[in-house]
Amino acid sequence: MFDMSQLLGNLKNMPALIEGAKKMQEKMNEMNASLATKTTQAMSGGGMVKVTANGKQEIVAIDIEPSLIETKDAKFIQDLIIAATNTALHDSKEMAAREMQSLTGGLDLGSFSELLKK
Repeated sequence: MFDMSQLLGNLKNMPALIEGAKKMQEKMNEMNASLATKTTQAMSGGGMVKVTANGKQEIVAIDIEPSLIETKDAKFIQDLIIAATNTALHDSKEMAAREMQSLTGGLDLGSFSELLKK
């Protein structure tokens, strides 16, 4: 049976829920801005290739040792760039996940966190 008093009681809490969602949105925006300034660097080829990614999974720098370029081994250079890029992006995702975990107190928001990013 439908309980009208329970429904009305839940509606009374709606402003608090909306306010809580707005605060969470603000915190998510702050976190996203913060992640854009944090970076992680990965290396391959014994440090001959260095790729830097920010916390938003954007590649912000690629450094290649000049001696590697002089080898003119395009395939080898490409492989090293791919390896360092994949590691940098992986590390960046982990950094973002740690930030999200600290924001939510370990609560897994799943797809809800994607909605808050918009």
